[in-house]
Amino acid sequence: QIDNAFRSSLLDFSWSLFQASSENKGNILISPASVYLALGMAYNGAEGETRQAMTETLRAAKLSPQELNEACRDYISILKVMGKNTELSVANSIWYRNEFPISNDFLQINANYFNAEVQSLDFSQPAAADTINGWVKKETRNTIEKIVEQINPETFMFLINAVYFKSDWKEPFDADDTYERDFNSPPGKVKADFMNRKGEMDYFEANDATGIMLPYDDGRFQFFAILPEENTDIRSFISGLNGATVYDYLTSIRTETIKLSIPKFETNFEDELKDELSRLGMGIAFDWEQADFSPMLDKSEDNKRK
Repeated sequence: QIDNAFRSSLLDFSWSLFQASSENKGNILISPASVYLALGMAYNGAEGETRQAMTETLRAAKLSPQELNEACRDYISILKVMGKNTELSVANSIWYRNEFPISNDFLQINANYFNAEVQSLDFSQPAAADTINGWVKKETRNTIEKIVEQINPETFMFLINAVYFKSDWKEPFDADDTYERDFNSPPGKVKADFMNRKGEMDYFEANDATGIMLPYDDGRFQFFAILPEENTDIRSFISGLNGATVYDYLTSIRTETIKLSIPKFETNFEDELKDELSRLGMGIAFDWEQADFSPMLDKSEDNKRK
């Protein structure tokens, strides 16, 4: 069972991150859950103003650190439950420079609540990047082959989340009912293959948009699509929404007989989230003079003497 405060935090963060990312040009593809969980691990190593900024960014003011950790643990557990034709993998890892005096408490917390794999590596060796990339490739079933090109001499740690999802539609589309049509993209009309189906579906209609919800497999996970009114600038539409509005969309779903036509698409996206996360409130975490991640350090007397 997901706590209401955590649900609100995750929903608000997800939509805020999407809005911040929508300022980029072109198509946008993000995994808010992946970013949230990676930040959750880093949060356990933050102190003072840095932790407060991350709390604000995660929209988690109503959650204590313990409650946030427990909610993330439960969320990961829920996500790992799979149906007959569904595979959903959520994996976390921490990689740190082998001579770095890391706090065992920091590692243990993230192992306990995020099930994080932990490994020290010699970051000066090219094989270190290959090891990290190999883990990501394995956990994403070969869909993401590389996230680290080379390791900066100033880098002492990577906190990584990998999410993989694959599932069948509960009600499959008939391949014979796929036709080429015009898709109204911001630059203008483009040709695209559209999947078509008619029947009872979960549907919502609001003043500014309509939407559809299509279940995968056993219905545990669902695809949710929003279509703004015609001639609406999509980025203006996104900037005018918030997590509560999206939640209202989701809770106003009703079953209707629908003739659905939806484009097939394939996309990939790569982005550094420093600017987006700074706009959400955690700019201090990227300022090496002000950021406080001291709980990641081993402060024992043995390490102080080294």
